[in-house]
Amino acid sequence: MPDSFPDISIAQAPSSRPPAIPITERQEHAWLRQQQDPDTVLAALLGFRLTGGLDAARMIRALHELPAVVPQLSHCLKMTDDGELCALPVRASVRLHNTASEAEATALLRELQTAPWDPESEAPFRCALVLLPEGAMLGLAFHTLAGGPDVANASLRALAGIYNGNPPPHPVKIAPISPRNTPRPGLDPLAGLRSDTHATISQPIRLALETTASTGELACQLAAAITEVTGAPAPDIATIEPVLPDLALALPLDPLVSVARLIQPSLVLDGISTARLPLDTACTGSGLLVGLREGEGLEMIAGPDISPMAAGLVLERCAARLKSGATDVPAVAAPAPAMPDTASDLQRIILKEFRAALRDDTLGPEDDFFDFGGHSLTATRVIGRLLDQHGIEIHLSDLFSHSTAAALAKLANQIGPEASGEPATQPVGDPRHSAPLSLAQASLWRAYAAFGYGDIFNIPFGLRFLDPLDEAVFGLAFRDMLERHPILRSLFSENGGEVRQTVVPMAELDRYRWFWQSTEAGGASRSSEAAHVFDLARELPLRLRFFIEDGQQVLSMLFHHVVLDEWSVGLLMEDLARAYASRAAGSVPVWTDNPAPFHEFAARQAAAGPNEAHLSFWADMLDGAPGAAPLFGGTAGNGSPAGGWVELHVEPEIAEGLYALAKTENASPFNVVYAGIAATLHWLGGIDDLLIGTSASGRLEAEFFDTIGYFTTMVAHRTLFAEGLTARSLVGQVRDMINGSMPRADIPLDLVSERLTGQPQPMDHIFEAFIQIHARNPMNGQFDLPDGGKVRFRQIDPEKTESILGLQFEVVEDVIGHERSLRVMMSYRSDRYDEDKVKRITSTVGETFRLLADPAQAGLPLTELRKRAMR
Repeated sequence: MPDSFPDISIAQAPSSRPPAIPITERQEHAWLRQQQDPDTVLAALLGFRLTGGLDAARMIRALHELPAVVPQLSHCLKMTDDGELCALPVRASVRLHNTASEAEATALLRELQTAPWDPESEAPFRCALVLLPEGAMLGLAFHTLAGGPDVANASLRALAGIYNGNPPPHPVKIAPISPRNTPRPGLDPLAGLRSDTHATISQPIRLALETTASTGELACQLAAAITEVTGAPAPDIATIEPVLPDLALALPLDPLVSVARLIQPSLVLDGISTARLPLDTACTGSGLLVGLREGEGLEMIAGPDISPMAAGLVLERCAARLKSGATDVPAVAAPAPAMPDTASDLQRIILKEFRAALRDDTLGPEDDFFDFGGHSLTATRVIGRLLDQHGIEIHLSDLFSHSTAAALAKLANQIGPEASGEPATQPVGDPRHSAPLSLAQASLWRAYAAFGYGDIFNIPFGLRFLDPLDEAVFGLAFRDMLERHPILRSLFSENGGEVRQTVVPMAELDRYRWFWQSTEAGGASRSSEAAHVFDLARELPLRLRFFIEDGQQVLSMLFHHVVLDEWSVGLLMEDLARAYASRAAGSVPVWTDNPAPFHEFAARQAAAGPNEAHLSFWADMLDGAPGAAPLFGGTAGNGSPAGGWVELHVEPEIAEGLYALAKTENASPFNVVYAGIAATLHWLGGIDDLLIGTSASGRLEAEFFDTIGYFTTMVAHRTLFAEGLTARSLVGQVRDMINGSMPRADIPLDLVSERLTGQPQPMDHIFEAFIQIHARNPMNGQFDLPDGGKVRFRQIDPEKTESILGLQFEVVEDVIGHERSLRVMMSYRSDRYDEDKVKRITSTVGETFRLLADPAQAGLPLTELRKRAMR
């Protein structure tokens, strides 16, 4: 069967007179809008997955006959010489495709909605049947000119009847759609939600909720939720009638707020199982549309000029009010105090936060944030502080594409007043402070228990000091760390199935041994320290021991992962450098800030539970994704984590080429390296729908940006390799995918798998490969001394003999002085990958990096790069 067929069209019989189609005022407006802006999307797209005994020829015949039964689908609107619009019969388009790729099938369906539409020559209906190796996908696109939800509902019923052999005896008659309410002139009820950054394709926001609320109740609670978020008066909210099979059928959005009741699309086909495909929606207009689907929950489509974060917050507040039955009327905010209203004011604030994050007061308004040491983690901190402390909203993608304070100020969106000062946080006192585990900690603890509470979650660091260091002074400085960050002096106890973390008061700290100087090394070694098995109920979750190796001081720093994540390592080394300088001068460090304790975060998150909207986001992303499997096929092995690791050194010229590609594509170096590794896995494993695990910071509140603890969540991103995808396009896809998910990265992966399968799944059952980056590795640095001297140190890479996952890639960005370099360390499970397979993977990754670093090659299709990378 060929890959694609030309349009199969339906022509009116010459002897038959087409039914008269009344033209409404709404259709006239839509016709004019489409003519004035041909790129505007005014069509809704319904998608279905068909499995079972599909008769493709029978379905094509049914699609042929459908416009004859629903006349609204087979006419165009043409302007006569007298300036009148008239409906003329026109052939409706039916397409048949055949592909092996679900990603390509989805792209073909989306084209039905987004391809240019000429209302004077084309019918307001398009459809396509895409045949797959297993089942098929069906797409139905309805232009606004077709008439609205009633036409779509009637079309689904008629299509089912025709396919099942029971066609309607007469053409369906549908009443003209009534014009919608218009907002009060001069008022914009959504002004507080709007952003200067516009999206073209938006992902509908879905939130699971059990409720029997009516659309009237939904409208009331939605109005209150908008007031809660914006502080503005409650907007007028319209109710859309009738019920909709898909929220997109209410498009285009008008400049108002609307609610609707949703039903499951009624497409009952004999011998076929049909399931609705939740496709992205090309939004137009500037409104907000919320639907309530019985048995599932809330769905929202927001106009492209509405901030996704603000829209998500409105939906969460609306759901909370529906669930609690709230009856209060939120107060309208008093006039806001004066806010920065000029680009120079915004530039000054952004530059101040840039300098604070990078600890460099020489940074100027035209200097590049990333050239001065910025990376994705520091960018996240800057964005969070700008929003929390200054009421300035900036999108992460904008910071990558406009990375100077001067350029970014032009895109900044002032959505609130500047905070009056730093949030006051009380330090944890000597009375014991206890809290349950955070969501991320609880997820890690379940895996920790599954592996027998062994050393699988040890984090061993080794530092080699290039200059003499006073070990006693270092011990005092690290004791300052334990006082400043209570999570590092916490014990973990389990009782009745609940694990709690309890802070050890400073007065009792000396009861616990955690520090050894080199004179106390005894028979210990860095290897024996790395293999230490913590008893977290009786000992602190860290051990520091000095050794002398080859005449140099070497420090083993061992942490249990439950108290420390990647972000925290940077905070720890920054604070430790300050404390060592103070202690070396004979003084106690004086801190100008007081980080919120991690226990406060854990208690707050445990009380609130998982964010339902964020959980639904990840569940939608992973729904239907393939499970983990060895890259080259075969069995999953014996389950042992025993393995090894290899290092791939990236040559300086290749590393600089990867940095250049990142800058060109407004992406991070991690996005580029991730894309290169993903392409390698796609080629070697023949995987078009690829799940890759990675770690996300899990820090969504600026209040905890300077807190040490375990916030990190393991997440899985889904990369689809469509036909014709280029390397640059892949980098962009990875960039948008990761950046778009970061505001929702507080949900551990096991909660997502539990939502999808009914029980938590271990990580190695969900994805085979994991990629993480150690940006601006803080383990290569120096301590400054009061006399102007310095103590330089370099990281010693640990020998890894275990890996939970089949493949784990750690991308290390080392910056020493003004020189930067990239390394990739790959850990692997020996029961899945032997020496030959490991060599094949690393050599292909290296060759892929070389191709991506070459501007002439990066624009080529991946199919061509595959030939060059694997020859």
